[in-house]
Amino acid sequence: MLFRLPILILFLFAIIANASVYVVGPDRQYERIIDCPTFDLQAGDTIKVYAKEEPYYEKFLLNGIGVEEAPIVLIGIPDEDGNKPIIDGIDAMSSLETAYWNEPRQLILVGQYSARFSDYIIVDGFELRNANM
Repeated sequence: MLFRLPILILFLFAIIANASVYVVGPDRQYERIIDCPTFDLQAGDTIKVYAKEEPYYEKFLLNGIGVEEAPIVLIGIPDEDGNKPIIDGIDAMSSLETAYWNEPRQLILVGQYSARFSDYIIVDGFELRNANM
């Protein structure tokens, strides 16, 4: 058992070292959530979405396999007044790089039945509106 611990530590370090951080919002790395590779995330990847005056009119597939020690995280970062980023389904845009089953019925689809397996994904810090538009 003692020999397995160093291997586990090296494995976790390798996962975290390869993780990416995507930053979304006005004057950030990405203007839109759908500009990030939300459909192809790896363990430890984080998407930080900053609040802005208008909602993000977007819907997307959130796909990837995280692990307990390094989950995939989609996190909303509030503005200085504490307002969370808003994802709104009215006239929402989708990424042209992916298509997913029953797209009009959700804002964020985690994984996709029979096509994509996803695990250890955390979504927090958002206000979601008009999901069935």
